[in-house]
Amino acid sequence: MKKNFKNLFLFVFLVFFAVTPILSQPKFSLKLVGGVSSMDGGDLNEAIKDYNRLYADYDALGFPASFDLDELRWIPNFKGELIISLSSNFAIGIGTEYLSKTNKGTGQINYSELTDYPNGTYSYEFDRKDDFSVSIKATPILLNFYYFFPTRGKITAFIYAGVAYYFASFEQSDVYDYDLEDAYESPIWADWISTYSYSGTWKENAKDDSFGFQGGLGFEFDFTSRIALVAEITGRMVNFKNWEGDVTNEHWSWAWSHWIETVGYSGYVDFDSDSGRYSETGKMWHYTTTDIITEGNYKTIGISKDRPPRADREAEINLNGFQFRIGIRIRI
Repeated sequence: MKKNFKNLFLFVFLVFFAVTPILSQPKFSLKLVGGVSSMDGGDLNEAIKDYNRLYADYDALGFPASFDLDELRWIPNFKGELIISLSSNFAIGIGTEYLSKTNKGTGQINYSELTDYPNGTYSYEFDRKDDFSVSIKATPILLNFYYFFPTRGKITAFIYAGVAYYFASFEQSDVYDYDLEDAYESPIWADWISTYSYSGTWKENAKDDSFGFQGGLGFEFDFTSRIALVAEITGRMVNFKNWEGDVTNEHWSWAWSHWIETVGYSGYVDFDSDSGRYSETGKMWHYTTTDIITEGNYKTIGISKDRPPRADREAEINLNGFQFRIGIRIRI
C-alpha cells in the first residue's frame, strides 16, 4: 500500500511540474470523447479461452456440454480532459477516463446412461449448470502532451503522448448447481438409489493500480468558434500485476443420500449434508488445473491466501490495445 501511495505522489508531482512552467497566459478547453477500446486481457482471456476448451473436451468425450462465456476483447471508454493551450501548437491535457466491461455466460454439462444387466438395470445421470460473470473496471488519471498542426481551413490535426496512473477492479462469479443420481433396479436383488447435490455462489473481487502509457493522433473540425468536433485513434499500454482481494463461497450447500429397498427393509442407509459460507483474502494467482475426466491441463486465475501448488506467478491482466473515440472540444 505504501508503494501505491508513493507512485501516486510521484505522478501528481509530475503533473504539477508539467503545468507550473506556464509563463504566458494559457487558454483552456474541455474535451469530452467516448468510444470503444480493444484489450488484450492477458491471463484473464487465457483463462476464459481454456474454460471454452474444457467444455469442448467434455463434449468430444461424449458428455454433452456447452459454454458461451466470451473473452473480454472490447471495452467501452469515456474520457474527459482539460486542455491547457500554451501556444497555437503546444498544449497539456489533464483528465480522466472510465472503462468498464462485463461479460456473462452459462456452462452446462448433461450426461445420462442406462445399462441393462441380466439381473437388473443400472442408470446414471449427471447435470451441471453454471452462470458465469466476469467484470473489469479502470479509472486512470491522465497527463498528455499535445502538438497541433495548424491548417488554413476548419480542420486541425494533432498528435499526443502521455502517462497515466490507473486504479482497477476485477470481479468474477459462478452460480453453480450440480446434481448426480445413480440407481440400480432389480427384480431379484436389492434396489437402491444414490443422489448428490452441490450448489452455491463463488465470487472473487480484487483491486490493483499501475502506471500506463498512451498516445495517438486525431482531427478536429471547428463546428463553431467555441465548439469543435473531435475524432481520435489512440493506443494504450497498462498491465496490472499485483491484484489483491477476497474470495467467497456463499450460500453453498451439499447433500448426499442413499436409499435401499430389500426384503424386510427399506430406507436411508447413509445420509449426510452441510451448508455455510467460506471466505478468505489473498492475491490473485495464475496457475494450471488438471481435469480428472478429460485429463487435460487448463490455465486459470484465482484468489488464494496461499500460493496454489501449481501457480507459476501472480496473475496479470492488461488493457493493452487501441481505441477509437469521437466527441467534442469546448473552448472556455
